[in-house]
Parts: sequence; C-alpha cells; structure tokens
Amino acid sequence: MHGPRSASRARRVRRRSGRLLAALVSLCALAGAVRLVAPATAGPDDEPPGF
Repeated sequence: MHGPRSASRARRVRRRSGRLLAALVSLCALAGAVRLVAPATAGPDDEPPGF
C-alpha cells in the first residue's frame, strides 16, 4: 500500500498543513498587534480607554 502515490499525497497534506499553520500564526499575530495598539489610542475625548 505504500508507494509513490501515498508519498506524494503525504507531501501535499504536509504542504497544505504548513500553509494553514502559517495563515493561522499570521492571523494570531495580527490580532495580538491590534490588542496592543487599540488600548494605546485615545478616545474622542482624548483620554485613553479605561479612565
């Protein structure tokens, strides 16, 4: 059952998994950046949120 077809299929699955993981990491990094920047921006009354 192990042969060239299963090897190429495994490579495709690994490649897709890697791309999916990279996209997920990028989205998490973007969400983290937004969470860091959002509290630092002032509201309409020029006061940081939470004050």
